[in-house]
Amino acid sequence: MYRFVRAGILAGCLQTALATIVAVMALVQVGMQQGASSPDVVTTALDADRRAAFALVDVLLAACIAMLRTRAVTRSAGHLASGFRRLSPRNPDRAAAALISQLLLALFGFAALALRPPPDWFQIVAAPFAGSLRGSLAWPALMSIGVAAFGAITHAAILGRPGMTG
Repeated sequence: MYRFVRAGILAGCLQTALATIVAVMALVQVGMQQGASSPDVVTTALDADRRAAFALVDVLLAACIAMLRTRAVTRSAGHLASGFRRLSPRNPDRAAAALISQLLLALFGFAALALRPPPDWFQIVAAPFAGSLRGSLAWPALMSIGVAAFGAITHAAILGRPGMTG
């Protein structure tokens, strides 16, 4: 199973690092603009437009990571291609289309969740650890990890689809 999702795991790890960097840059930028010496001042300073912009940056970074053609994506594509042929020897394209459609559904679901404001339960859970601002930055970052992971696996499945040249 790991061979099939290796590309997604690596893309998710890379997106975790990039989303963390984006969140830290957002906090530093707001802190510098406000002249804040305390994290509490920074917590209240970010408006909804900036939160949406940072969420969009997270999703776009995740999409770019998912579209990278790495060695892991190529290897996963090969393993998926052999899996498609084993699952349905007469019509491997049908198995590939079914998997790709399900992966795309998950991908777009994570993207939609990332672009929406965080749910109340997440704000409540994140408040003691990170405050409301950092919770608002953490939600799209977490959802963008799903975008990168499912996007990379989808990319590998498309490359492994019968009739596609690698």
